[in-house]
Amino acid sequence: SGDIELTQDVVFNVGGSEVGSEEVTLNSGQQSVSFTYTVPADESDDSLNVEITTDDSGASNEVTVNIPENFDVALSPVDDSVSAGNNITAEVNITNTGGLAGTQEITTSDSDTTLNTTTINLASGASTNITVERETTADDIGTLTLTVASDDDTATTQATVTPPAANVSELNISAAGSTAAIGSGDNATITANVSNLGEVAYDFPVTLKLNGSAVRSTTATISPNTNKTVNFTGVTEQLPIDAHDVNVTTPSN
Repeated sequence: SGDIELTQDVVFNVGGSEVGSEEVTLNSGQQSVSFTYTVPADESDDSLNVEITTDDSGASNEVTVNIPENFDVALSPVDDSVSAGNNITAEVNITNTGGLAGTQEITTSDSDTTLNTTTINLASGASTNITVERETTADDIGTLTLTVASDDDTATTQATVTPPAANVSELNISAAGSTAAIGSGDNATITANVSNLGEVAYDFPVTLKLNGSAVRSTTATISPNTNKTVNFTGVTEQLPIDAHDVNVTTPSN
C-alpha cells in the first residue's frame, strides 16, 4: 500500500526454494498474481510449505499433497483346474491405495480376448471384488493365462484346462466277451466302447495292451457325452499258447 508507484518482485517459494517470480508495478491498490507448481511424484503424501514474498512482506501456508487414486489389482482362479468345456471362474480384487477417490476401468483378458471391462469407483483405502468367467474349449487344453489390469497395475494368474474324461467299457474279444478262447494263430478282433464324459469333442488316444505292454494305439474322435466302438485287429496271430491279459485304456481310464 502507498501513494507512489513502486516496482517489486513477487516471489513464489515451495519448500524453501524459489520456483517462480513476477515483477509487479503498483501506484496503489492491489493486483492478483498467479503461480503454478507441479508436484513431483516423489513428493506425494507430503506436506509442503508454500510462501509468497515481496520486499516488504510475505505469507505462507502448509499444503498437504495427497497421492492420487492408485488401483492395485489381484487375480485368483476359483478352481486351479477345470475340464475343457467348463467355465474358469476368477475373483478380481481392486484396492485404491491412493490418497484420493477415483474411477478407473478394470479389464480382464486372456491371451487373445478381452473378457470383461468394469468401471469401478473407489474412495481412498476402499476395495471391492468382481467375478469374471471364461468358457473353455478343447483349444484351451493346457495352461490358460488370465490378466487383470487397471490404469496403475497388472496381475496375472494361470489355470490348467484338462482334456475331458473318458470311460472304457464292454471289452469284447472275437465277439465272445471280455474272456475268450481263440485258436493259435487266429487274428482276433478286439473291441471296446469308449465314452466321452466331457463337454467338448475330443480326439482320445486309445491303447490296446497285452500282458501290460502297449501293442497298438489309435485315436477316437468322440462328441461330448457320446461313445464310440474302437476296433483292434492283427495283434493276436503271434501270441504263444497261454493265458494273456487284454486291456484297452485311455489316459483317463
